[in-house]
Amino acid sequence: MVTRDGGRRLPFQSLTSREWANLGLVALAAAYVVYAGAWVARWGLFWEVGGDFASFWASAEIARAHGFARVYDLALQAQFQQALLAAHVAKPEVAATSAPVPTPYLPPFIAPFVLLLCLGPAAGFAVWTGLSLLLLAGYLWRLAGCFALPDRRRLVIVTMLSLPAFSNLFFGQVSAFLVLFTGEFAVGMAKNKDLRAGLWLSGLLWKPQILVVLLPGLLIARQFRVLAGLAIGTAVILAASLYLAGVEGVLDLGRLVFSYTSGLPTNSPESMANWRALALNLGGFVPQEVAWGLAAVGLVLTVLVALRLWLPPYRPPAPGNQLLLLATFTATSAITWHSHVHMALPTAVFLLAAYGQGLLPRSLVIVWLLLPAPVFLVACFTATHPMAVGGSAVFLLDMFLLTWAAMRLLPRPSAARASA
Repeated sequence: MVTRDGGRRLPFQSLTSREWANLGLVALAAAYVVYAGAWVARWGLFWEVGGDFASFWASAEIARAHGFARVYDLALQAQFQQALLAAHVAKPEVAATSAPVPTPYLPPFIAPFVLLLCLGPAAGFAVWTGLSLLLLAGYLWRLAGCFALPDRRRLVIVTMLSLPAFSNLFFGQVSAFLVLFTGEFAVGMAKNKDLRAGLWLSGLLWKPQILVVLLPGLLIARQFRVLAGLAIGTAVILAASLYLAGVEGVLDLGRLVFSYTSGLPTNSPESMANWRALALNLGGFVPQEVAWGLAAVGLVLTVLVALRLWLPPYRPPAPGNQLLLLATFTATSAITWHSHVHMALPTAVFLLAAYGQGLLPRSLVIVWLLLPAPVFLVACFTATHPMAVGGSAVFLLDMFLLTWAAMRLLPRPSAARASA
């Protein structure tokens, strides 16, 4: 490299801090590509890369061949998934012994995958990945515009390179659509369009455990128009579900969902980003009773703090306060029984929105979005379950954000006495 005065300098000399940051983001993207490529080279598709998409594809095939009501039959899922794996994994003999990955979704959320059946499984996964990328990037750009985020291009790129976003693409999950639903809910709440916000919220029935803290909060805050919108959307989705799968099919889905409480072979609870995963991973270092006792106490405290933020008389000025919604979603990720890393992606919606409202410093936004990624990548060389390490990083950051938000939303004792 030659300078203006004709001298020479080594590569990367005199880079600005912004240029170093750009180089770091490129390196992170390259590391993701290498990691995913190594998995495909070793195992083929649908063993880890696209592992969840394989379940969605098999469910679409079952729905086409036997009807939506049979999608929740795990024996039938095993038959279709093992055939898919046998044709794509590098070691077909493992397909015969693999446990099926359930698809615990209402029929309308399975229907989009039926449209992909005109393609082959590999092409379908490629199209699904491309669609997820475009949807995520496009919607984050819109969201950043709605909340007037400074330097929105960089923030969109950083969010796209977060560990939850990568995990979503790696497994072929549906969190890009959850970002759309939560984002429109956030925008609706910020603009006091309560009914519309509630309608968008019904899209989260795709993974209804996301609503476990938000619904009580909305009830406490008497947000009846939001709840009315949610009820309307829910009624439409349930009506479509009954039409597609019938009463027995919907009941079978309910039984499948409840089976998650005892655990299924493919749940990988140690890789989650919640108190359950903490107890499981901590159990390797301390007695199980101690680990689960600590997790139980933490879970209860998390619920109490999250709901306290919605209680009068010190409730924030409006439930459209994005810091309140951010605290609610970080608590949700921590307490819900099934919460993998990719399910933290909707939390990024409220992270960006709270920053746009001036309620959150930029440093916290960047740390939450980027820190788990290098932790995960380093763990790929040092840990048996690197995603469990990445999930723990997401969980700890969620707990930090919840604490930080609570300290700013709840009144200090002196202020509470003065207002009284």
